[in-house]
Amino acid sequence: GGGYLVVGDDESNVLRLYRGSTSGLPVKTWDFQATIGAAKIDIEAAARSGNTIWWTGSGGNTSSGNVRPSEWLLFATMISGSGAATELTLAGAYSTLRPELVAWDQANGHGLGANALGLAASTAPGQTSKQVDGYAIEGLEFAPDGTTAYLGFRAPLGLPGGRTKALVVPVSNLRALTSTGGSASFGAPILWDLGGQSVRDIRRGAAGEYLVIAGSWNAGGSFEVWTWDGVAADAPVATLTALPSGAGSWEGIVAVPAPLTSGATVQFVEDNGSVDLYANGSAARDLPLALRKARLDTAAIVLPTQAVAFTSAPPVAVRAGTTVAVAATGGASRTAITFSVGGASGAGVCSVSGTVVSLLAPGTCVVAADQGGTFQYQPAPTAAQAFTVLPPAPQPVTITSVPPVPAWAGDSYRLLASGGGSGRPLAFSIAPAAAGVCALRADGVTVDFVAAGSCTAEADQAGGNGWATGHAEQSFAIQAIPAGTPDTTLTTTPPAATSRTAPFTWSATLPGSLFECSFDGGAFAPCSSPRTYHGLSLGLHTFAVRAVRNGLRDPLPAGWTWTIVPPSVPPVTVLLATPGLVTPSRQAGFVWAADQVGARFECRLAAAAWAACSSPRTYNGLPLGAHTLQVRATGVTGRVEALPASTSWTIVP
Repeated sequence: GGGYLVVGDDESNVLRLYRGSTSGLPVKTWDFQATIGAAKIDIEAAARSGNTIWWTGSGGNTSSGNVRPSEWLLFATMISGSGAATELTLAGAYSTLRPELVAWDQANGHGLGANALGLAASTAPGQTSKQVDGYAIEGLEFAPDGTTAYLGFRAPLGLPGGRTKALVVPVSNLRALTSTGGSASFGAPILWDLGGQSVRDIRRGAAGEYLVIAGSWNAGGSFEVWTWDGVAADAPVATLTALPSGAGSWEGIVAVPAPLTSGATVQFVEDNGSVDLYANGSAARDLPLALRKARLDTAAIVLPTQAVAFTSAPPVAVRAGTTVAVAATGGASRTAITFSVGGASGAGVCSVSGTVVSLLAPGTCVVAADQGGTFQYQPAPTAAQAFTVLPPAPQPVTITSVPPVPAWAGDSYRLLASGGGSGRPLAFSIAPAAAGVCALRADGVTVDFVAAGSCTAEADQAGGNGWATGHAEQSFAIQAIPAGTPDTTLTTTPPAATSRTAPFTWSATLPGSLFECSFDGGAFAPCSSPRTYHGLSLGLHTFAVRAVRNGLRDPLPAGWTWTIVPPSVPPVTVLLATPGLVTPSRQAGFVWAADQVGARFECRLAAAAWAACSSPRTYNGLPLGAHTLQVRATGVTGRVEALPASTSWTIVP
């Protein structure tokens, strides 16, 4: 800490404190030779947790193949102070890590098969360490749990027969080995594809992000920097980092920035032990201590790039008031892709929520797709998709009902209309200029003829779903009933639908009026009140009567319609108006009637429950797709229609 670093030496058991930013001799040294009581350890890896540093020898044989147990040593040092005042004290040692690893491999402790890693052969007398099937530890770092430690091997590469994967072995009780002893416990081996290279160092940052130096199991060769998330099941990712050129081997990472980002600067340590520093034919390791040099240099981490690409095609001929969905694929970081309105988009043309783009107004909509980076990948450059938003389409609205001709003041009629594809409800109104001539009842569909003049009924449908607001008008003349014309009123009507006898009485507003009657649609003929029809047949019947005085006939005869049915016969419903089989309209209007006057109706849409309803009936805001309406009647005798009337239609975009 404080800009200083402790460096282990693979040529002695001396630990040295250096100022990280200044070249020169060590500020302080610690020689644990006498304390440990071991010959040369060949210190190759270290890991710090809290105020303790664990150091390990390579564990391999010498360059001549001799077995040297001192290189099996794992020892710990306790840190006190910081900066130039740093002190190290021995905190324990463990000397049988290598033979326990070999025994674990031989006994199939990893589940890969006995001797699957070939460690017994890698450590046999005569086998040197710097071979693809040799034995050398050069990486040591703690796992994300802070307890398990990872041993990274320069050799061997695994598995025998292929020897292409870098080997990492977890040690789950490393802390205990140097404090309380016991036997080492190993986890499942981790095999990395580092392009045929092996581990030369592993270092974990404060954010839990790892850097790995990969190099050849042999001397020389190239060196690469990889990132890793510390999860055994996840593979490291190669960076594009260019390490400084040099004659030595890059074998140490001082620290990992937190967070690790592309462009972050990292200090690396180069082992120059075999380098002829002074061109005098002597390797650095053979020089006097004052002439030996190790190199500390920096490199900027360059993370690999990734790209985002739209998988949804730009929509064509889309209109304001609709929505479209967008989709895209991203890079290897697997971070979420986010969509937004691009900077080149027209103001107010569109908005984005998740993967849904709402088209608000005509113009150019640009959707941007972004994918964030991680400590292993750079953020993806923004991808953009542009398309044209058209104005809403004209929405046809038609008033389909026909007013009576002539239309007399005092009469009324019900409005019906068909709408467009917006699915919004239709609303009727009376034009302001027609106020006093006609009026719309509270039910919103019945027009009362108030006085002589021109009546204009209007139908409006709000826009949406790509459709503009729709409007239709219907104008017709209302005639005043001439003065002196009598008005007719029925005062008695048939008492029951099952009766074969139909009695009627009526009156007129003006005394001295005569009357004309029509039965079952026949011609009007003189008649007088009361009047009774006997022996009527089953079925539908109609009766109308009008008063006549001084040659003026009531233009709005009083009428009555009824049905004579036996008690056991249910009514039958007939659908008189339905939507087309295929329509873009989200609105559906229906008209129906039953063959029994006074019948009550129930409707259900799709599989909904039956509910009371009346004709006409309009459904608004229906979704796209197939729909079915059923209507059934209950007669005056209480019999329910056995086979409901039914119609089906499909709403399409």
